Amino acid sequence: PELAGYIVDVGRETRRSPFLSLGISPRGALAWRNLARAAALAAGREYVLPDDLKSLALPALAHRLVLANQLDSTGRAREEAERIITDILGRVPVQGYVDCSCLACVRTSGVGLGRHASFA
Repeated sequence: PELAGYIVDVGRETRRSPFLSLGISPRGALAWRNLARAAALAAGREYVLPDDLKSLALPALAHRLVLANQLDSTGRAREEAERIITDILGRVPVQGYVDCSCLACVRTSGVGLGRHASFA
C-alpha cells in the first residue's frame, strides 16, 4: 500500500510541475509499477522495494513526459525529463520506509532500506 501511494504521489508531482506540460498518466504509473514487479521477480523476490521503483523511474517514465518548453533536440529533452524526474524522486518520500542500515534491513532488502515506520 505504501508503494502504491508513492507511485501516485510521484505521478501527481509530475502533473503539478511547472517544467512539464504533461506529466505521467495513470497508465504510465501502472506501467512503472509493472516494470518494478517484473524486476523484483527477476531478482527472486515476490515483493517490490522502493529501490526497485527508484532505479526504474528514468527508463519507465522519462519518455512519457512532455516538457513545458520544448528543446531543440530529442537528446536534450530526454536529459531534461530525467533531471525533472530525479528531482521529484528526491522530494517525494516513500511513506512507511526510512533509510536504515541495521542488519535486519540490509538482509531483508539488500540495500538497507527498512520499514521502521514507528521510528520515522
